[in-house]
Amino acid sequence: MKIVNVKDMGIAAVENLLKKPAFDQVELNPRIREANKQLFGEDLTAAQIVDRIVGEVRLDGDAAVIKYTKLIDRTEFTPEEFLVTEAEYEAAYEEADPEVVASLKKAAENVRQYHQEQKPNSWMTYRDHGSILGQSVIPLDRVGIYVPGGTAAYPSSVIMNAMPAVVAGVREIIMMVPPKNGKIN
Repeated sequence: MKIVNVKDMGIAAVENLLKKPAFDQVELNPRIREANKQLFGEDLTAAQIVDRIVGEVRLDGDAAVIKYTKLIDRTEFTPEEFLVTEAEYEAAYEEADPEVVASLKKAAENVRQYHQEQKPNSWMTYRDHGSILGQSVIPLDRVGIYVPGGTAAYPSSVIMNAMPAVVAGVREIIMMVPPKNGKIN
């Protein structure tokens, strides 16, 4: 981590520090570039890798997901194994430390309340000459969220990604996580 004392910097220098390059401009470090060359057979940018994977998934669906899960995560799944079963949910809940579960429930409630307070509302106003003005806030039917989990599990990522969608009224939330040792953490 780099600690910067902005007290002695001008506003332009501070703004420059806060700029984040666009995804297609991000330079991958040499170690990651080499690993990607091994995986994909050529030197690709992050954006090119994403375009390739998304394009193949759009074209080949589950077969492409299986291909890239095997290639990148070195784990094989069948389409039937993509979904976590109720039994797996129940087993994970039983194995979890009750204090951790209580803390996660409290965190989820805090995030839910925060997003509930910032939720935009639908409204309608009637004006002269029969004019009606308004706004209708309608949630998306379905959203996808990604939760990192390669070297460690971060339940907070689930809460921070899913709870805004829940509050908004999204009916279906699909969560993707990388496998760890051949299983979902």
